[in-house]
Amino acid sequence: MTGEDIINWLRRFRYDPDWRDSSGNRKVPFKNLADYCGVDRRILYKIMHRAYPHFHSGTRIFSRLEDAIDLIADGRLYWERQAIQGRRFEMVMVREVDEGDELRMPQPELP
Repeated sequence: MTGEDIINWLRRFRYDPDWRDSSGNRKVPFKNLADYCGVDRRILYKIMHRAYPHFHSGTRIFSRLEDAIDLIADGRLYWERQAIQGRRFEMVMVREVDEGDELRMPQPELP
């Protein structure tokens, strides 16, 4: 996967109506994707707008985004909205693991 591919995926997650659920909510929230990859979400926006000069193949951010996008594209990583109190919701990460599947990055615990 190239840097342009990752930028296109980020734009797709952000703007493409196909990446929204029936209520219009994003299926891949940048906050949650950034938490999963271990980066600040502002960096994702900078990458998406080509304003982050340190984004290139071989960097930690590149490899983590590449792994996360592969899992999302395969349907093995996604987030669901769950009610926690009344009208408040939180996004809960769901990851389906195949036999012998190994991640190159640790999966952070969600609060």
